[in-house]
Amino acid sequence: MNWVSAETGYHSSDEGLQFENVNGQNEHSLDDSHDDDKDSVNALDDPNLQQKDHINIEALFNIDWDRINESDECSLGTHSCDKHAWCINTRKGYKCQCQCGYIKSPHDDTCIDINECTAAHALHGNSSCRNNQKCVNKNGSHVCECKEGFKLNDEGECEDKDECIDNPCSERKNTHCVNTPGSYNCHCNKGSKLNGNVCVNESECNGDHQCAKNMICEESKCVCKFGLEYNQEKDQCIDINECATKITHKCDEHAYCINLVGSYLCDCMDGYVNVGDGKEGQCKGGGECTLNRQCGHHAYCDDGKCKCKQGYQSKNESCENINECKVGIDQCDKHATCEDTDGSYKCKCKSGYEGLGIKGECRNINECNGKHKCDKLANCVDDEGSYHC
Repeated sequence: MNWVSAETGYHSSDEGLQFENVNGQNEHSLDDSHDDDKDSVNALDDPNLQQKDHINIEALFNIDWDRINESDECSLGTHSCDKHAWCINTRKGYKCQCQCGYIKSPHDDTCIDINECTAAHALHGNSSCRNNQKCVNKNGSHVCECKEGFKLNDEGECEDKDECIDNPCSERKNTHCVNTPGSYNCHCNKGSKLNGNVCVNESECNGDHQCAKNMICEESKCVCKFGLEYNQEKDQCIDINECATKITHKCDEHAYCINLVGSYLCDCMDGYVNVGDGKEGQCKGGGECTLNRQCGHHAYCDDGKCKCKQGYQSKNESCENINECKVGIDQCDKHATCEDTDGSYKCKCKSGYEGLGIKGECRNINECNGKHKCDKLANCVDDEGSYHC
């Protein structure tokens, strides 16, 4: 760049800096060359380049003092651009431009990250992720990773990972692994059936819930409950009526035999008090009465004899509560629990059922209609009193 002094009356030229006085006499040059030629420039010869008592240097050399004095804020680091923006120097200042992967915030002068993984950007192909890949946003960019259950192959594609190679079902008895896209399932082996979350042999049991009605699981086999016998024709367990003959029950001679499912109950006849369980020798002759208060607690006088109220039985010359739930004379549904109370009992449907609790009044709840906790990617299968995913 050529420089000139406006106070000395000298100017520069392409041949070297020429020193001239205001009278136009050439004295010497910076490069020690001396030229007496009349081609030497005398600024005073052009009145357009003169301003009063000094030379118009700007016009003479076409000097743009604005550019000479211009400050490059981008190089000096005095700009206020965001850290994620480029600084672009201009003639009279600078401007900021957000870098790739960023966009100017609508609220201030900062540059915010563009989430290429959002639905809007993915719709226009900005995420560029392929099948079986997921987009992971990063500052100023994004990466494509294989979805869970997939792996990257040599062609750069995400292919299904066969989880069954590692046999993840090995800890579950009677199961085998079936691979699915991105996942796997554990299926019961042939000859086994699913019970809850476990597979059991169809001919075996590991709990009463696997056996048919009126059967229990003993030594991995389903057998009839006590007081029942297997009827091959009906293929089910039926009740043994112990009261049918004197041989099959042990009630006192002054007691009635009441048959129950799987058992029986002895109830002392009127005029006799149960001093035990009503079996042999447990029904004793009772005294006469005229008033209820003569019969004691939970008893009343009927036709001159003390009788226990409903829900109570005679024992040791008094009336005690009958545990209908324990002896099995309750009328609760098979899917209900029985709770004994003083002189009565309560029925309540078990979890997974709803209703009044009495026989035939407990209905299965279909949890798959909304009351389940299955994963959103799993199917809900309703079971009796429960469900599985």
